Amino acid sequence: MQIIDLGDVAPYDPERFVAQVVATGEHSNVRVFRLSQGQSVPPHTHGHSDVTLFAVEGEGVIETESGQRRFPAGSLATLSGSEELRLSNPDAGGFTVLAFFAPAFPPAR
Repeated sequence: MQIIDLGDVAPYDPERFVAQVVATGEHSNVRVFRLSQGQSVPPHTHGHSDVTLFAVEGEGVIETESGQRRFPAGSLATLSGSEELRLSNPDAGGFTVLAFFAPAFPPAR
């Protein structure tokens, strides 16, 4: 069992978004993303890994092929690995998202 305290994860960085693996399982992994105001994660896919996103803090925007939606703290989104995804933080304050991947992403080599 792993218990992670998000307070121990890398803090916001005003120069670039933070993406850090915080937990790794046999068939999955979890990353935390921290976006300061004006930062975004470029459009990307996750191959064979499904991803579930949980907004922990702040409010950002999630963009997929279906369009843009506000993504406030407490929201959950699920995507297949082939769906293109972009996260951004247009608001003042920080935006923290947990990303749960199954199977683990990137795949083990």
